[in-house]
Amino acid sequence: MEEKGDLNEMLGEDEAAMVEDDVEPSQDIAGESVSEETNDMGLIEEDFSFTEGQQDQPAVADGLEELLADVELEVIIELGRTRKALRDIYDLKIGTIVELDKQAREPIDILVNNSPVARGEVMVFEDALAVRVTEILTPAELVKKN
Repeated sequence: MEEKGDLNEMLGEDEAAMVEDDVEPSQDIAGESVSEETNDMGLIEEDFSFTEGQQDQPAVADGLEELLADVELEVIIELGRTRKALRDIYDLKIGTIVELDKQAREPIDILVNNSPVARGEVMVFEDALAVRVTEILTPAELVKKN
C-alpha cells in the first residue's frame, strides 16, 4: 500500500489520473466497444441489438430444430361447430343428425394447440378418414385468427 502512495506522489495526481484514463475499454470481436456498466448485482450489461444483415438470418439456432422435432403437439381437425342447449344434448341418440356451421365443400380447419395453422379437405384414404392440406395460413392470417 505504501508503494502505491509513493508512486502517486512521484507522478503527481494529474499524471496518475492520466495513467488510469489510458486503459482501453473492452472490445468485442467486431472491434466495437462493449458496455461495462454494472447494475446492483454486479452483472455486466451489454447491448444485444441486431447489426445490419442479422435481421434476415433464421431465428432457429443450430440443433434447436432437431431438439424440438420430437415434441408432441395436439392437432385438431375441425369439421365445424354448433351450439346446443343442454336439453338438446340430453336428447341425443343414435342416428341423430347434428348440423354444423360449415357447408359440405367448405375447407375444414387444422388447429395445432387450439390455434388454426392450415385448412384442408376431407378424404377417404384406405378406408379411413384423412385430411389433405390445401392451404397453410400466413403469419398475418395466424395473428388475425387469434
